[in-house]
Amino acid sequence: MEANLPLDSQLSNEQLSLNPEIRSFLKETAKWTFFISIIGFIYVGIIVIAGIAMGFSSGFMPDTGTPMPISMGAIGIVYAILGLVTLIPFLYLFRFSTNMSTALRNNSESSLTASFSNLKSHYKFYGIFIIVALGIYVLILIGVVIGFSRFM
Repeated sequence: MEANLPLDSQLSNEQLSLNPEIRSFLKETAKWTFFISIIGFIYVGIIVIAGIAMGFSSGFMPDTGTPMPISMGAIGIVYAILGLVTLIPFLYLFRFSTNMSTALRNNSESSLTASFSNLKSHYKFYGIFIIVALGIYVLILIGVVIGFSRFM
């Protein structure tokens, strides 16, 4: 009779246990993701500071007489925005690592669930980011093809 149950019902009756080897892997993964997230936070801080510095430096640029296609202020704003956007996956990674460490230390199922939820969100962010980037690349390619077709 159990064979006729949906897969979700079958899985809910089973208990998933973390053997010592899995716990060891997750503990090491939590340490590495914590390290990566801290380095990521530092990276984001540097990018945002660089963007702000570019924005302020635009007022100190000498007038060379040749117009720039994009102002340094605009480039600074783009840097700051991109820095803040890259903060999101590092935040998910940080939350994964801290929740995983808590889950393993306290045998907390709710922390383990929160940990994997943040890991899912981390990868979901990158999946959406890649789809958007590929879409932009396609639009750029179309623009280049249209641009070159006018010269032929």
